[in-house]
Amino acid sequence: LADEYINKKVRFGHWKDTAIKIEGDAVQSFTMMFLQMWNITERQPEDYAKYLTEKQPGFSRKDGYIIPYGDSPFDHENVREEVYFHILNHAKKYVHIMTPYLILDNEMLTTLIRAAKSGIEVIIIMPHIPDKWYAFAVAKTYYKELIEGGVQIYEYTPGFVHAKVFVSDDDTATVGSINLDFRSLYLHFENGGFTESEKISKSSVFFVSFFRSRPGAEGGITVPVRRRSGSGLRGPAGPPSAACALFSAGSGFRWRC
Repeated sequence: LADEYINKKVRFGHWKDTAIKIEGDAVQSFTMMFLQMWNITERQPEDYAKYLTEKQPGFSRKDGYIIPYGDSPFDHENVREEVYFHILNHAKKYVHIMTPYLILDNEMLTTLIRAAKSGIEVIIIMPHIPDKWYAFAVAKTYYKELIEGGVQIYEYTPGFVHAKVFVSDDDTATVGSINLDFRSLYLHFENGGFTESEKISKSSVFFVSFFRSRPGAEGGITVPVRRRSGSGLRGPAGPPSAACALFSAGSGFRWRC
């Protein structure tokens, strides 16, 4: 963590992140995940019970539920990526994604494009001002194939998006620490919370308001995608009007309005 995470210090424009507050029994799962990761190198067992609270009586799904999940590079189950696949494969209307990095394996790339080609609105929101230029340059190499496959890509023009969010169909969402890149999907200790609840996920769509909305664009997201010049990255500097999005055109890109 650093001062730029709370915009006390400005290094990459405005820093945009997401967080959720969890109360109840789900907190115990995150407590256990933290303790297990903290003691990963210890050989002696520890009594975790002293860190846990009493379980609440009863369980009601009328307001939805949240499933905390974690993943480790030491097991043989890729839970983190499977959560993302689940959301993409079960969506009926849309999947909106925020990620600071975009370095995809073939399976994730294929799943994103398959969802878009099946009529699902797939939107990926990336930073416009990166914290790591080389990771941003690699992410750009995926833009053409994704856009040609029907995936919409936007950049957060005020600065850097650090959020890791999937929201789908007003009833499904996940927020966590998992970026769409190889390190985060395969090599790190990561965690997140998966929820199915109309009440929770409708409020989760608040990330749309992070953008400088302008009337007339489809889906209510109207911030222009801006291509960075220099570093070998070429393209239009901005849209001809407020209701434009960037699409591939041959070997380059053009604005569609």
